[in-house]
Amino acid sequence: MKIAIYGAGGPVAASAIAALEGRHELRLTDLKPLETSHASLQVDVTDPDQVRVAAEGMDVLINCTVLRDHPVIAFDVNTRGAYNVMQAALACGIPRVIHTGPGIHLGPRSYGRDFDVTEAAPPRVGANLYAVSKFLGWEIVRTFCRRHPEVSVVAFFYSGFHTGDITPQGWIPDWNVDSRDAGQAFRLGAEIARDKLPSNCELFNINADLPVSRISIEKARRILGYEPQHNFEVLWSRKARAAWDAEHPPAEG
Repeated sequence: MKIAIYGAGGPVAASAIAALEGRHELRLTDLKPLETSHASLQVDVTDPDQVRVAAEGMDVLINCTVLRDHPVIAFDVNTRGAYNVMQAALACGIPRVIHTGPGIHLGPRSYGRDFDVTEAAPPRVGANLYAVSKFLGWEIVRTFCRRHPEVSVVAFFYSGFHTGDITPQGWIPDWNVDSRDAGQAFRLGAEIARDKLPSNCELFNINADLPVSRISIEKARRILGYEPQHNFEVLWSRKARAAWDAEHPPAEG
């Protein structure tokens, strides 16, 4: 397949690229020039014409664009950018869009005291600029899906990413996901057949597989076949900790 990734210079997109390259033809876009062996374009996601040009000839669009704290540009990127990507999918006849965010809010006024929160839980995104602007972008995507059944959307909600190896001295909140497993989700979301999805707009929580978790990944596991492989075991598993200690004996002296 031919897949365009918006916001390809960011860390979320990096996980998607790592999982998709070698399997699919990629077109990477970002506001700044990219150093990559893949086809690339400079694209401002707030410019509908640039977004549409980048979408031409593609089979899947992946929107990884995000801006967190600028009071104007955050809405332009997170909210209006989602609108532009969906418009581009319709204009170019692209059947699949992968949308990212917002994260699941786990603060004290939300789901901070709950466990196994599913995708059916009412949104409680918080009041910060990032959360509100990304949530409005998600509402735009859902509205497009209701009006245009020809477009199939797979959306991922995360609450935190981790990149790199874990040591026993580390601390990982129980709502994080390893970036390599986030990449697995992108591959599954791009490759799953439309008739395997219950509707043309499906949301999935993407998280690590932990013994006790605030966020449920049952839906992603059941429908997408998502199976996280990096679950921070060294922090909670005696067996994993023992294996780590055997491989890292303390220095003498």
